[in-house]
Amino acid sequence: MATIGLIFDTETGNTNRIGVLIANAFPPNCVEVFSAAEVTAELLQSYSAWIFGTPSMSHGKLADNWQIFIEEEPYDLSDKVVALYGLGDQTNYPDEFADGLGVLYEQVVKSGAKVVGSWPTEDYSFNKSRAVIDGHFVGLVIDEDNQANLTKERISRWVESIQELLS
Repeated sequence: MATIGLIFDTETGNTNRIGVLIANAFPPNCVEVFSAAEVTAELLQSYSAWIFGTPSMSHGKLADNWQIFIEEEPYDLSDKVVALYGLGDQTNYPDEFADGLGVLYEQVVKSGAKVVGSWPTEDYSFNKSRAVIDGHFVGLVIDEDNQANLTKERISRWVESIQELLS
């Protein structure tokens, strides 16, 4: 049985695809993947550890299903450990790079979860991001538009860094 749940929301399919790559970087049958459209309070109680993934929409908004999850259905995550990943485009959106990840982080913290899995900002080129706290991203940031060649290595390193924290 899976011990970690992974929830993604996606508009183009990229966040789902990255979520599957992340799940596959863990040992077999360790992570079960869900769409944010499937989330219920009961589902959230099924796992003590979660990975949440989000794209960054225009002007740093969350994708629709995360908006509903966060704003209309505020869940209690006080006994959960959550790692976050987000997608962004640092070239076309350097002033709001991966802002959706920052918005999701803020809401997850308000819900009481312990957030793990910060990620270094080095090797990215952007002006500002709501996802940066104390010089690190609040989770893994993937830029498939400009740095797709780094995605698999970043996922591998990030999963290695969070695996014990989520178990």
